[in-house]
Amino acid sequence: MIADGQTYRGNVFSGGLSTTGGSADNRNIVENVYLPAGVGVVTVRVIASTLPGDGVPNTGDATDQDFALVCTNCVAEPGFALNTNAGAAGICAGTPVVRTVDVSTYLGFNAPVTLTSTGLPAPGSVAFNPTQVSVFPSSSTMTATTTGVAEGQYSISVLGTAGATVRTAMIPLFIAAGPPAAPSQSLPADAATGVSTSSALTWQSIPGASGYVVEVATDVGFTNIVRTGNVSGATYTISPSLNTQTQYFWRVRASNPCGDGGNSPVRAFTTFNLVCFDGPLAIPDNNPAGVNASIVIGAGAPTISALKIVVNASHTYVGDLTMRLTKDAAGANLINRPINPAGASGSCSGNDMGTTFFDAAPGVANTCATAGVAMTGNVKPSEVFTPFNGSATGTWTLNVSDRASIDIGSLTSWCIDLTVVQGPNVFANGFE
Repeated sequence: MIADGQTYRGNVFSGGLSTTGGSADNRNIVENVYLPAGVGVVTVRVIASTLPGDGVPNTGDATDQDFALVCTNCVAEPGFALNTNAGAAGICAGTPVVRTVDVSTYLGFNAPVTLTSTGLPAPGSVAFNPTQVSVFPSSSTMTATTTGVAEGQYSISVLGTAGATVRTAMIPLFIAAGPPAAPSQSLPADAATGVSTSSALTWQSIPGASGYVVEVATDVGFTNIVRTGNVSGATYTISPSLNTQTQYFWRVRASNPCGDGGNSPVRAFTTFNLVCFDGPLAIPDNNPAGVNASIVIGAGAPTISALKIVVNASHTYVGDLTMRLTKDAAGANLINRPINPAGASGSCSGNDMGTTFFDAAPGVANTCATAGVAMTGNVKPSEVFTPFNGSATGTWTLNVSDRASIDIGSLTSWCIDLTVVQGPNVFANGFE
């Protein structure tokens, strides 16, 4: 509701009366505005969002959402309304802005309406053709000349005046003096390692930019661009995921109504060596069959000889769980209903896991901590991983089962570490 030039939104109150500001209520089906005494002319607008049907009473099917408007202590008066329809404008300096201004009336209003404007600084100017309308509904063409106007954000106020009655329509306007500057990258840092294969690339936003083009390549010259993103904000999440253990290069450029700006400096990053399954995946309670979570690694994957598996799980009483990894004919248990360490009897009663399993890890396999997270850090698998030595290419499946009732949880994620570990007979330079 607009009253005396102030905007009041439904269900935004202070001290029992409506107050300006706040956010539109997009949840409640009943909204109220309570104005203080002495308010003059008010304009009420009902704006629908994701509305099934057309909102027109007595039309449409059962999903159509009609509305009723009640204004207490109000008197409807003849008047007129302005509408510019097209909304915000973004232009390169010197380009004219052309909009159609529609003028409609209600309750028999028939006085001539004169159109003027404010908000565009000199030497810019705004003209209307015609400047006055007296037959309704009608329209006028607004032309804003922007030559010489400095770069910046403006708002053209279109004013319709008929005697003491004034109505306003706003046209937000951004004027660009030229193509935007090159963005400054934020993350990942140049030459970063261990970067996610679906990392978010971020940079500093450029004022007035209408969009950004992000490019990711396998070479510094960008002859082999593997990902391109077109985004409106200052971040791009790489999709689909990149390859692991690979160096990539990225750059970004901004665009505005004057065209594309220059590319940012090129940055490099290297993806991490983990290939992961991301959950959460619920683990059925007291079900020996459990659930399977698979990772498929394509052709060309490295040969591994010291497998590491990273597991994150949220589950009470980890002693209920069995986890078994399989690939082709190979298989090994990571845990098999782990027990408390020596000196503490019984199965593992602790909660949760954040564990890296590998054969050379210290400690005793299939045991857990007596305090804190049940299993964390580096842990020996219950059965050795040597059956998996060889190419990582193929389908890896982790089966997680809960073998007792009551306690429940989920597999948060699990990952295969594809770091290539050199064997004792292979030197760093590759000669034997």
